[in-house]
Amino acid sequence: MKDLTGIKLINWHYFTNETIRIKNSVLLTGDNGSGKSTILDAMQYVLVADLRKIKFNVSAHDETKRDLLGYLRCKTGNDRSDGRKFLRQGDITSFVVLEFFDTDKQKPFLLGVVADSYADDINWDSRFFKIENQALADELFFLPGTRRPRNIKVFRDHLKKLSGATLYPSADQYRRDLLQKLGSLNERFFELLVKAISFKPITDIREFVYNYVLDAKPIQIEAMVENFRRYSEYRNLARQTREKIEDLTAILDRYQEIRNQQETARMQEYIIKGATAVGLRAELEANLRDSARKEEDLNRIKSELAGLANREEVLEGECNGYREALAASSTYQLIKDLEREISWLEVEEKRLEQDRQMLQELAAAELASLRRLLAANCLTESEKLTLAPLPPLLTALSQGQGGEEAAAVLAAGLAALKEVQARLDQEIWTLKGRLQELTEREEKLRSELAQLRQGRFAYDRRITDLQAVIRQGFRQDKGLEVEVSILCELLEIRDEKWRDAVEGFLNTQRFDLLVEPRYFDYALTLYERYKRQKGISGVGLVNTRAVEKFIDRVEANALAEEVLTDNPYARGYVNQLLGNVIKCETEQELKYHRRAITPTCMTYQNNTARQINFKVYETPYIGEKAIPKQIAKKEGELAELVREREQLAAMLAERESWRRETAYKEGSYAKLTDRLSAITRLAAIRDELAAKRAELDRMDRSDLEALQGQLALRQAELKQVREQINLRNREAGAAEEALKRARNLQLELKLQAEAAEAEWEEFKRRYPELAVRGEESLQKELARKKPREVAESFRINYQGLLTQINTKQQQLMSLQSQYNNRWHFGGRIDGNDIAEYRAEYQKLADSELPEYEEKILQAQKEAEEEFKEHFIYKLKENIELAQSQFNTLNDALKDIAFGSDKYRFLVTPSQKYKRFYDMIMDTDLLGGGESLFASHFRERHREAMDELFERMENQHLEAVKENVELFTDYRTFLDYDIKIYHANGEVSTFSKVCREKSGGETQTPYYVAIVASFLQLYRLKHNRAAARLVMFDEAFNRMDSDRVENFLRFLRDLGLQALIAAPTDKCEYIAPYVGTTLLVMRDGHSSWIEDYKVLKEEMLRR
Repeated sequence: MKDLTGIKLINWHYFTNETIRIKNSVLLTGDNGSGKSTILDAMQYVLVADLRKIKFNVSAHDETKRDLLGYLRCKTGNDRSDGRKFLRQGDITSFVVLEFFDTDKQKPFLLGVVADSYADDINWDSRFFKIENQALADELFFLPGTRRPRNIKVFRDHLKKLSGATLYPSADQYRRDLLQKLGSLNERFFELLVKAISFKPITDIREFVYNYVLDAKPIQIEAMVENFRRYSEYRNLARQTREKIEDLTAILDRYQEIRNQQETARMQEYIIKGATAVGLRAELEANLRDSARKEEDLNRIKSELAGLANREEVLEGECNGYREALAASSTYQLIKDLEREISWLEVEEKRLEQDRQMLQELAAAELASLRRLLAANCLTESEKLTLAPLPPLLTALSQGQGGEEAAAVLAAGLAALKEVQARLDQEIWTLKGRLQELTEREEKLRSELAQLRQGRFAYDRRITDLQAVIRQGFRQDKGLEVEVSILCELLEIRDEKWRDAVEGFLNTQRFDLLVEPRYFDYALTLYERYKRQKGISGVGLVNTRAVEKFIDRVEANALAEEVLTDNPYARGYVNQLLGNVIKCETEQELKYHRRAITPTCMTYQNNTARQINFKVYETPYIGEKAIPKQIAKKEGELAELVREREQLAAMLAERESWRRETAYKEGSYAKLTDRLSAITRLAAIRDELAAKRAELDRMDRSDLEALQGQLALRQAELKQVREQINLRNREAGAAEEALKRARNLQLELKLQAEAAEAEWEEFKRRYPELAVRGEESLQKELARKKPREVAESFRINYQGLLTQINTKQQQLMSLQSQYNNRWHFGGRIDGNDIAEYRAEYQKLADSELPEYEEKILQAQKEAEEEFKEHFIYKLKENIELAQSQFNTLNDALKDIAFGSDKYRFLVTPSQKYKRFYDMIMDTDLLGGGESLFASHFRERHREAMDELFERMENQHLEAVKENVELFTDYRTFLDYDIKIYHANGEVSTFSKVCREKSGGETQTPYYVAIVASFLQLYRLKHNRAAARLVMFDEAFNRMDSDRVENFLRFLRDLGLQALIAAPTDKCEYIAPYVGTTLLVMRDGHSSWIEDYKVLKEEMLRR
């Protein structure tokens, strides 16, 4: 047997360092809040090792607020004055260790947990461990010569020195070994242990049986489900067919609506065409009359024009005579010459004045540009020297002054500016190239950072391409979803001190790919097949089957110890690569090993020391800290790059602004050179103009005034005649244009009338059925309105109707499209043709729907047969096994008395489901091979069969699921109770006691039942190597002393080791029945253990 003999608590709630010695069963007693439950919770943590299942301090209330962090850091329930919630500060290490003694081997062993909780009061880490052949001893858990517990890392290193010590990488592995170590127990141990601690009085015996006695035994119902699936499938197909018919009916109805409206539209079109033809013929006749009137007006205007032309000719002759007389005068000719010269000089003066103003403006603008260039301090000394003559010249020119050397100075200045521009162009080109490089690097960095923030590394394309090739190849070729892992994503670094060494030594092997051994061969085939097509090389594919042999091959102090992984193939591969690379603290230690490495990545192999390239390990890829490290590194690179880019951008903007002061100068300087002469020539022109004007003023004009007066009279009359001619010409033109338009309209109206009449006749020929009815409607409308009004009125209605028809055709096409998309139909989408949809409707209504309904009936029959022929047998088998299981439990209880009472489980057919139980257990079913469908059996169980099948078939899917779970559970068909045999010969049942009584009588059967469950779990009669531990917290509430003593004798007789937490008022009658009685004491924030019996003896001596 495995007996619990000791408990060690280090930094567990109020216990700082407590060793508790135990012999046989134990009573933990003390005041409320002293720490009894704290000890049980510590034992739970070690023995259950799953925080999802553990219920801390559950005796206080159901929804306890205790948690592991509160135990490790000592949460008191009240925040401290300094704002902290926990008494322990800084990084804290805690231990909970249980000592067992194996009575067969006569050796102790330890099971425990070490937990590190950190100063942030949030995070913690823990590792479970087992140590063979070892009793509790402080030197195991404390650093030598101190009271400081070893943390996980130090404890791991310490355990490596001990034989038979295991520090588990996962709680799951620890739990498996714990069950084996405590006597090959099954998983129910964890659940029973927690439930025993957190016991409640039984109120539902069925719930207890489900949780503690009978396991769920799912029945394989694939065939039955398949039958139901086919039934549901055909039922769905029939429903879909009905929905299709409904959709097709909507299409047919909409098409008929369109046909009706099209008929109305044709009637309206007849009236429109008829009214249009009649109206156009009437307009043509009116046009002929209007054209005749316009021709008469034109002939009258032409006659008046002829008279005005004769008078114009006479006046022109008289004017010509007076002009000839004036032309013969020399004075007249001289005046005309002077007037022409003065006019030319005025034009030339104006032009030169404009040139002078432009010269000054250009010079001022170029001077300002040159001064900005000089002020920018961007010119070399030689460039400044070359440009030095230019500012004084431009200043003079801007003030309207100049000199003979101006053209040469301008030419030299332009040449110098071109050289400056060329130099700036070269600098700008260089800066733009550098900026482009920085922008591309920035985009790449931002992309990589985005991936990292999403938790994804930015790998070389070849790695991810090969990963995708293998996954897709298995998916397409084998129909398998195969996990293809990158090595670094499976690893974790134990100590950051050795991160660079691990990253650097593995180098590109960090990115090798791993698949399960059974997939390696085909993965290698895919690699070979696509390597050239995809351009994949240099990527490793690990033979995971071959590396399995290295899983346990690691030399002491090897670099492989610093790499953690739960993946066995990654473990083997890392061990193969690093398992004989020895860690050395300094470079001087390297030479003592065949292969070795320092934390600074100085390696030693083949008798040669070599430093790993720093860039290899600068970017980390291994473990959960790799991504934050990469993000920090790349964010730093990005910030530096952005600073450099911004500096270059400022330099570029500055040089581009300088260049603008040197660009496009050729045109400006050419204009300046061309206008240099304007300054001198303007003064000469003005002198000459003044002289000509003075000469003109001195001329004698007296002999010319009489001739000029007669000429003026004749010219005035001629002007009036010509104005009248122009007026009549305009009138004649307008008359001709009006006549032309009338004649053109006449031709157009004739063509329109003929076309309208022909169109109307053609429409009547196409739709002869409208001739009589349409003509009557047309004449009726013409009698009330003009033809054009009739046509316009009906055209509006007609257009509205066409819009409705078009809308409904669109709706029809939408219905067709929706039908095609919903039902994957290939019908032509046409608002005027539904032949395919009409055929589909007839096929579905006349053929497919009746076929599906027939298949539904067949599938329903098959499902019923499968369920009833095969399902019932399994239920009967499970019920009989359950009855046998209870017989075994009852055999264990039959010779054990609880006080004066004995207990026995009572299992009977369910009263609620009795008819189903009878059907399942009917011996006729197993007898002569009679079928469920045989008349005798069906007649006997018709009601149960029909209801069962109805529940499985004709309800909502969720209800069907619930019914399947209910009726496939064999436990449903049994009722459960506990029979109590009293010493006076009376017999009672637990269910009756619960209804009629309270207190201890209702709790006693619970303890009997829970103990029976532990007996079944430990199998003490057949498994002498098993543990025998059972724990109760706040036990025996509302039980009198007789019942408590009877139960304790009950436990003792059964050979169980009980650990009982109870208040001090029950101490007197519990203590005599346990080997160890411990008093849990507490003072403020400190708890400790006292031996109750020793303490009591000391008190009696006093």
